[in-house]
Amino acid sequence: MKSKKTIITALILIAAAILMILNGVGVAFGSGIELWRIALGAALLAWIVWVISDKKYYEVFLPLALMFMVFERNIALLFDAKTDNLISNWVLIIAALLLQIGFQMLLPGVRKTDHSDVRSSKGKSTFFVDAASLGDYSVVNDLGAASVFIENADAYRGGGVLNIRNKLGSMQISVPAAWGVTVDVVNNMGTVNLPADLAMGEPKFLITGTNDFGTVTVSRI
Repeated sequence: MKSKKTIITALILIAAAILMILNGVGVAFGSGIELWRIALGAALLAWIVWVISDKKYYEVFLPLALMFMVFERNIALLFDAKTDNLISNWVLIIAALLLQIGFQMLLPGVRKTDHSDVRSSKGKSTFFVDAASLGDYSVVNDLGAASVFIENADAYRGGGVLNIRNKLGSMQISVPAAWGVTVDVVNNMGTVNLPADLAMGEPKFLITGTNDFGTVTVSRI
C-alpha cells in the first residue's frame, strides 16, 4: 500500500505533466498564467509536500525560492512593480541555501528509522562498515558526498541490511564482489546506478532506502 505522501506527490506530478502537455499544444484556461508555469509550480508544490511530510521543514526554502522564480513575472504584475526582475536569481538561490543550512543547524534532526547504527554525512565523508557485526546499518547523506565500504567480508554471515537516505547528494556504496546484493531503493527524480547481476552470489545483502534528487552508485570490489 502506497503512503499518503507518495499518493499526493504522484497526483501533483501527474497533474503537472498534463498541464505541460496542454501548454505544448496551445491550450489555455484564461488565467493569465502560462500553463508551463502552473505545471512547474505543481511539481515544486509536490517537493514541498514531500519535505514537510518528512518533517524536514528547513528544506522548504529552496523549492519556495524556485517557485518565486517561476511566478516572479506574475508577482511583479500583481504588485504593479516597475520591472519583472524583482531580485537576482543567484541571490535568491544562495539565500535559500543559506537559510536551509542555518535552520538545519538549529532544528533537531528527524530520523524515521529503527536501525541501530545511524551515520549522518554533510560534505565529503567515508564510512567503513565491519561485516562481522553487520545487522541493520543506516547512512544519511544530505547535500554531501558519501562513500561506504564494507570491511572484514569473510566474517559476514548474511542477513545484513544497509538503509540509505540520500538527498541532493551522491553516495557510492562498494560491496564485496562475491556477495548477492538486492537493491530496493525508492528513487525520486534521481539516479541509481547498479552493476549487472548484482543479486547473484552469496551471502545475501540488502540495500534499502530512498534517493531524492541525488545519485546512488553501487559497485563490486
